[in-house]
Amino acid sequence: MRHILHGRLSYLVFVFALVLAFPSAVSAADPSDFVVRAAGMGGAYTALSSGPAGLIYNPAGIGLRIFEATVNLSAPTMDDLTTLGMLLQDFDPDDYEDFPSSLEVGGMAGLSLGPIAIAGKVRALASVTENEEIDVIQLIAAPEIAAGLGFYVFKTGLINLRMGVSGHYLQGTDAYYELEDGEIVAESVLTGKGQYFSLGAMADITQFLTLGFSARNLAGSFTFEGEEEEKLDPVYTVGAALKAPLPFIGITLAADADSNKELRYGAEINVAANLLSLRVGQIKPPASDDPTGTITTAGASLNLGPLTAGLAARTLPGQSLSFNGIERVVVEGTIRF
Repeated sequence: MRHILHGRLSYLVFVFALVLAFPSAVSAADPSDFVVRAAGMGGAYTALSSGPAGLIYNPAGIGLRIFEATVNLSAPTMDDLTTLGMLLQDFDPDDYEDFPSSLEVGGMAGLSLGPIAIAGKVRALASVTENEEIDVIQLIAAPEIAAGLGFYVFKTGLINLRMGVSGHYLQGTDAYYELEDGEIVAESVLTGKGQYFSLGAMADITQFLTLGFSARNLAGSFTFEGEEEEKLDPVYTVGAALKAPLPFIGITLAADADSNKELRYGAEINVAANLLSLRVGQIKPPASDDPTGTITTAGASLNLGPLTAGLAARTLPGQSLSFNGIERVVVEGTIRF
């Protein structure tokens, strides 16, 4: 009986904490979890985004291409995607000992046609905490649907200004289980929904320099059923991209800084007549955080005409770029005109 009472008490504490924390968790997915080019450059993409990627980074980039369709997935490893599918589709308490202690994956599918883009993306998390008395399993899924519009305010050839707007609909589901000797002693499935808007601008100062600005989570909120509405904190980002086309090689440098005092910067080199793109970047946390927590990113894409296949990875905070230090990988396929 003591174990069951302990389970009920921790369950109530969990639900209370979740209602307070889940809205920010839903909206806090690292942008570099999505879009291979951005992920390889540390997420410095406010002045570079185009097509469906504009729904994540800067809606002013929507419409820079006539057509673009993209699909990407991110996870610590590809095996984690298989494991997560098993967790979400067929939960079996008898098998939870084989689940990873922590798992987080993401994915996005998007399409842009002219000035309009639509996309769906999802974050999914799973965790297993094994204690002497009570084991806890938590499964979270946070899908998001977005649509946006990008357009020129004026276009002179040398100096161009674009603006964009996007709307985002959020959902969240959290399944929580406490188990004792393989038997569920406490469980809950919480659902919620929310929305926010984004605004953006991009200015081509010359053919080599582009400046970008985005404002995300505007008028944003998330509400669990039966609970009070929670506001989402707006995030403002400024960015710049410098393109230096050289004979037989193209170099792009980009940097972003946001209202959370996070700095992102990266570089891209296109070689072999743009057949191969190589990227590297870093994410530097605010000075108030651990100064050793800088994240390094890298990536590459193979460009075959309108088809692109790419891969990117980022390290654990403070780790060097090595196989053992990788925290997350992103894979993507894109067709664009």
